[in-house]
Amino acid sequence: SADDTAPTVNATRQQIACAKWIDTCEHNLPDDSAIPDASLANTTGPIVTFLIPILADSVSSLETTLKSLHDQSNGNWEVCVAVAIEQCRTEPIMSELSLLQSRDHRLTFEFTETQNNRGEALNLALSGARGTLAAVIDPADVLHPETTAWLVNALSRHPECDVFYTDEDWIDENNSRIHPYFKSDFNALLLLTQGYLGRLTAYRRTLLEHVGGFRCDLVGAEEY
Repeated sequence: SADDTAPTVNATRQQIACAKWIDTCEHNLPDDSAIPDASLANTTGPIVTFLIPILADSVSSLETTLKSLHDQSNGNWEVCVAVAIEQCRTEPIMSELSLLQSRDHRLTFEFTETQNNRGEALNLALSGARGTLAAVIDPADVLHPETTAWLVNALSRHPECDVFYTDEDWIDENNSRIHPYFKSDFNALLLLTQGYLGRLTAYRRTLLEHVGGFRCDLVGAEEY
C-alpha cells in the first residue's frame, strides 16, 4: 500500500537532500567559519575533554566513539569515562576496558556505584577532566573529524565565550547522514522551551565546576 512505502520514499528523498547539502554547502563555508588550517590541527593549544557515561550501555559501543576521536584532525583531546561498577562484574568487560586504556593514554576511567543516575556519572567524569572545554557524548556517538579543530578554533576566535554548540545529525545503518538538525544562533527564548543545544555542546570546564556540575535530580535532562 502507499502507506507502507511512504516512509521509505521520504527517507530516500531526505538522504538525497542531505547528500546534496553536504556536497554544496559543507565544503564551501564562509571564511570566518572555515575549517581551521593545519596550524591548528595538532596537539598544541587547549584540550577538549569528552565526558562519557556508561551505565546500562554496552562497553563495546564505546569503540565506535573512540574511533571517531582517533580520526580527529586535532589530537588535543582527552576522554573521561564514568562506568557503572555493575557493568564491570565480569572479567571480560574489565579486560576490554584495560585494553582500550592501554591503546591511548588520553582515555581514563572512573567507576561509580550508580546504575541509573546519569548526572552522578557525568559529575564523576567531570572530576577527572583537565580540558579547557568539556563536552558530553554517549557511547556510539560519532564525531565529525574536524570537531576538535573547530572547537579549538572557535575558542581562539572567541575567548570571551563559555559555551559552544554545533549542528547535529543522525546516521543510519549504512553510515549515511539522514536527519540533520540545523540550529540557530543563540536563542534564549527557545532555550526556555527546549534543550535545543543538544549535541555537540562544549562548555568551559571552569564554568561547569562553578555551577556545581550537572543536576542529578533532573533525570533525563541533566545537560539541559
